[in-house]
Amino acid sequence: MDVARDPRWGRVEETMDEVLDVLLPPFEMALRAGARSVMNAYTDIDGLPVAADPAVLDGLLRGSLGFRGTVVADYFSVTFLQTLHGVAGIAVDLVNESGRRTSEVVQVYLHDPVAEVVRPVQRLVAAARVDLPPGARKRVRIAAHADLGSFTGRAGVRFVEPGAVALRVGASSGDIRAVVELCLAGPRREVGSDRVLEPTVVVEEGR
Repeated sequence: MDVARDPRWGRVEETMDEVLDVLLPPFEMALRAGARSVMNAYTDIDGLPVAADPAVLDGLLRGSLGFRGTVVADYFSVTFLQTLHGVAGIAVDLVNESGRRTSEVVQVYLHDPVAEVVRPVQRLVAAARVDLPPGARKRVRIAAHADLGSFTGRAGVRFVEPGAVALRVGASSGDIRAVVELCLAGPRREVGSDRVLEPTVVVEEGR
């Protein structure tokens, strides 16, 4: 029944992996005592920064812990999503105003207009299929890491190249409904086996 606190420990795979039972109680007690504001962490969990993680900020904090106050962060929590974590977020609202059950598809394509090697005009990097009962409203949140823009160059090394890119959002490759223009800033960066090549896709009940 050990609780793993350090991933370098050789027997992590044999633990119950209940770290939340150890780390969360002090915060939960503070909320129960009347704390009306909290500050989010600057770290990420599996490549998704806490400052942009609806599972933590909405599902855990406001859902499981029942927090109704204000989430604040000193300095540059939101700015760091791009400059430090290299993450871009997209939110798409879906509404079914018909009297029948429907299904919608949200797809995100990466467009890299200038690269060291020829790349596809647009490449599918994220997708979600959402069922909508009559009158339902749902929101699809997608967090895309800069590593999704990495490619193998002429020297056979995979890297992220700075410069302009675009995320094209739509129902299909031929039905693009919005374009998000981005700039990958900083020096050219080689990526290894730890690169983040899976986006985070979360479907929430609409408000």
